[in-house]
Amino acid sequence: MFSSLILALLSPAAIAAEPAMSLTFAFEPRFGSYAALDDALLAYDFTPVEGPALPAWGLRGRAFFEGGSFLQLAMTYGIRVSDAGAIPTVTTLTETTGGAGYRHRSGAMASLDAGFSVLSQAVASNLEGGALVYMGPVVHPRIGWFTQLGAPFGSALAVVLGGSIQRPVGAAHSIPLWEEDFERRTVTALTLGVESGVGLQGAE
Repeated sequence: MFSSLILALLSPAAIAAEPAMSLTFAFEPRFGSYAALDDALLAYDFTPVEGPALPAWGLRGRAFFEGGSFLQLAMTYGIRVSDAGAIPTVTTLTETTGGAGYRHRSGAMASLDAGFSVLSQAVASNLEGGALVYMGPVVHPRIGWFTQLGAPFGSALAVVLGGSIQRPVGAAHSIPLWEEDFERRTVTALTLGVESGVGLQGAE
């Protein structure tokens, strides 16, 4: 069964026709600098993040044009609960971007997205608590492979590798006693996504 799927994906019929539009659901875990402030969290008796992984999911919409270029919109949400301490630290991420890219007829593609991202970490101890919120512009380049099976409507499949770089703007909190202990200059992450959804086939 697995070998049949691979042969179908690599067949001339699968890669010869050009897609026109697609809407896919993405599972796109991230491996980034989310635990960079663990020492500061421990100093305030907060639970550390303890690791770079952040599970994330999202939607991708793409419109393909003649010649291989495409436009895309992407929305991503991620959440991680770190419960190594008495009170869990909850990390959440929302990222909304738009961008453009190029897809070769073989399925290989590359894109560059830009938009806005919000990283939030809810922290607490037995004495105090609050939220660390990092908001700012983000860029997210990706490379990968995209194909569609079936015409004019069919299944859209993609595998993508990327990197997200966010530049937080403003203060991360409004608690005077915390001063600048929780400031970040950037938030970076490596992303690995698997997408599946539906697509509209273009002309061959």
